[in-house]
Amino acid sequence: MAGLKFIALSGTTDVTENLYIYEYGNDMIIVDCGIGFPEAEMYGVDLVIPDFSYIIENKHKLRGILISHGHEDHLGALPFLLKDVQAPMYATKLVAGVIEDKFSDHKTKGTKVNVINPEKDTLSLGVFKIQMFRVSHSVPDGVGFAIDTPEGSIFHVADYKFDWTPVDGKPFDIARAATL
Repeated sequence: MAGLKFIALSGTTDVTENLYIYEYGNDMIIVDCGIGFPEAEMYGVDLVIPDFSYIIENKHKLRGILISHGHEDHLGALPFLLKDVQAPMYATKLVAGVIEDKFSDHKTKGTKVNVINPEKDTLSLGVFKIQMFRVSHSVPDGVGFAIDTPEGSIFHVADYKFDWTPVDGKPFDIARAATL
C-alpha cells in the first residue's frame, strides 16, 4: 500500500523556508521552495537554505514544483534546488516573472516556469490532480491549491488575507475555493 505522505521540510515554525512535499507511491510534488532569514547570532550568513537531501534522494519521483506566491520565503531557494534536480515548475504570471528574474540573477540556465491560470487550469502530475484558486496577500497573484490524491482532497493555502480591494483587482476567490 503506497499511502499518502505529507512532508514539511521546513516552514512550520516561522516565516521562513516554506517547502512542502506531497508523495504517493512513485509520485511526488513540491509546494513552494523558499529561503530562510538568518537569526541575529548567525554572523556572516546571508540566507538559510532548506535541506534538500530527501528531494535529491527521491528526484526520480518528482513530477512538479508549485509556487503559491512571490515572496522569497516561498520561492527563493529554487535556484539552489535546481542545481540538483529538474522538474516542471508552475506559477501564476507575475510569480513566474519573479522566478525568472531570480534565475537570471543566479545564472540558472535551462529552466522554464509554466504559467498557470487559476481560473481554468488543471494540472495532472502523476497521481496528483491540482486545481488552483486565487488568494489575496501582500503581494499580488497568489494562489491556493486543491490537490486531489488517491486518498482524498487536500487544500494547501499558504499566506493569505481577505482583501476585497487588492491592488491587482483579483480578491480571494471564495466561490471557487468553496466549489473545489
